[in-house]
Amino acid sequence: MHRLTHPFRYLGVATLLVGGLAIASPVVLFPTPAVAGPKAASTKVATIPVAGMTCGGCASNITGVLDDLDGVTKSSVDLKKAQAVIHFDAKRVKVKALLAAIKSVGYEPGKPVVRDA
Repeated sequence: MHRLTHPFRYLGVATLLVGGLAIASPVVLFPTPAVAGPKAASTKVATIPVAGMTCGGCASNITGVLDDLDGVTKSSVDLKKAQAVIHFDAKRVKVKALLAAIKSVGYEPGKPVVRDA
C-alpha cells in the first residue's frame, strides 16, 4: 500500500476586480512532484541480497512487507538473483527498517548497497 500525500500551502486571499466587482479568491499552492533538488536527494535505491527464498511466493511475501513500509515507493524481488531492490525516501524510512522487514517474514537479508535514485 502506497501512502500518497499532496501537501498544500495556503497563501492568503487574492482580490480580483472583474467588471467593477471585487471577487475574493483563496490562493493555494500545490507543489509539483520533486524531480530534482533537495527533496529528490532523499530518494535512494537499496539493493539487498536475500537468502532463503525458494519460490515466487517467497518473493511476493518480501515485496508485500516492503511495500507496506511508510517511505517505500517501489520494491521488487528477483528470485533468480536472490535480491530485493527497494526505492525509498531516506527521510521517512531507514535501511535498518528495510532489513528488519525482510527478517520479519523469515528471510535473511545480506549487506545492502545503497545509491541515489
